[in-house]
Amino acid sequence: MTRSLFSAKFLRFFFKSRCGACSHWGESGLCPFCLSRFERMKEEACPTCLRKSCECVEHPPSYARLLALGYYRGALRDSIRRFKFHGRADLALDFGALLASFEVPDGIVVPVPLAPDRLAKRGYNQSELLARVFAQKKGLPFRNLLRRRIETLPQFSLRKRERWENLSDAFEIFESPRGKRILLLDDIFTSGATAHWASETLLAAGAPEVWVLVLARAKPYEP
Repeated sequence: MTRSLFSAKFLRFFFKSRCGACSHWGESGLCPFCLSRFERMKEEACPTCLRKSCECVEHPPSYARLLALGYYRGALRDSIRRFKFHGRADLALDFGALLASFEVPDGIVVPVPLAPDRLAKRGYNQSELLARVFAQKKGLPFRNLLRRRIETLPQFSLRKRERWENLSDAFEIFESPRGKRILLLDDIFTSGATAHWASETLLAAGAPEVWVLVLARAKPYEP
């Protein structure tokens, strides 16, 4: 267990917590009211990219399936920002449990790695904390199979094409996943570049299939 996750569990056990979205005190990091305000995915969305109109048939992505709690808006967006940028590592306990509600096949749970400089600054990799909680809840093995081979610019600062180019050679394998399905966990799915290139790296190393699970999908423009 990482130090951040241990600290989160320790504090949650002995003290009440503020809701990650509205900051009201309660028994968990996400209050029932704010959970009810998460904008869930549309039922008619493509199961591969979570868009109503897509090009997955003509241009299939490298991963087999994408699952998300909701769109990156409102209460979900606010709580993710506190989780990532404001030291609320304890929210991994709530978010990881919510992700564990998805029905998924057996596989190895793998987090998207964080760049070393950002890891040092933040103190924890939010995707790793999510993956550890998720794996524990589902009774699945956890492995840090990926690492960043080069420093890259933050994705949020780039345009769509730049995001794809930025990560095209960013990942490398730390441990072989040959013959093992991968459940890849990250916080936000925006352009799909991170999910694509991380999945490409895992597939090239021998994984037969990759599923991607995220907290939120940036809401795409739908004509």
